[in-house]
Amino acid sequence: MEILLKKLQNLLIVDDDEQVCRILHRYFTELGYEAHYRTQPEDALELLNTHQFEMALIDLKMPRLTGIQFIQEAKLIQPHLKYVVLTGSLNHSDQQDLLNLGLNRELILHKPIRDLSEFVKMLNDCYHSRNGICNDKL
Repeated sequence: MEILLKKLQNLLIVDDDEQVCRILHRYFTELGYEAHYRTQPEDALELLNTHQFEMALIDLKMPRLTGIQFIQEAKLIQPHLKYVVLTGSLNHSDQQDLLNLGLNRELILHKPIRDLSEFVKMLNDCYHSRNGICNDKL
């Protein structure tokens, strides 16, 4: 008997770089995902109040509200939301803060993402794990 796993459906992309948002949004919608993006983390928090998401892709370094601050606030709105953090650079303090929020090191990915198909596979693997922890690295 084959067990069919539900595919990750609803994604929120939060990055202050509009081009990154548009590329990821287009890629995921072409694959059949319902993807929303916001370039302002405050706008994304408002969206969390009106839409349910299964996973959020979050830029770490954003003006006014960092990815860490976003996750802290988003957890109050949607406690079961899973997160993947995208960053161009990561210092030890930020990494420790993310680990303290419950993210595993494998959920912190460095930009640029070189293989989008492997990225999608990793996101679906994360979605199906009970604790949101990924085993594959890109």
